[in-house]
Amino acid sequence: MKVITINYFGVSSIITRKKKQLLSFDEKLNLFDLVKLLTKLYGSSLKKLFFDKDNEFKPLVMLLINGKPVADYNYIINSKDEISITPLIAGG
Repeated sequence: MKVITINYFGVSSIITRKKKQLLSFDEKLNLFDLVKLLTKLYGSSLKKLFFDKDNEFKPLVMLLINGKPVADYNYIINSKDEISITPLIAGG
């Protein structure tokens, strides 16, 4: 069994009501699969954070794996990886 840590920041923390979560899984999981799993667990509010109305990824969330930004949603998640979900903040 693989165990990863997910860190939630900003609005993702508000939606999930968590700052950190341990997640266990058995099967091979890539970043896209993880995002889909989390949107199923936390519902439409989290889904709207990641996807637009056409189910395309929005560029409004930065995903970090072990402290490094990852834009490749095919990245295979390894046991003990630490994933951070950081919504981008815009200002003027």
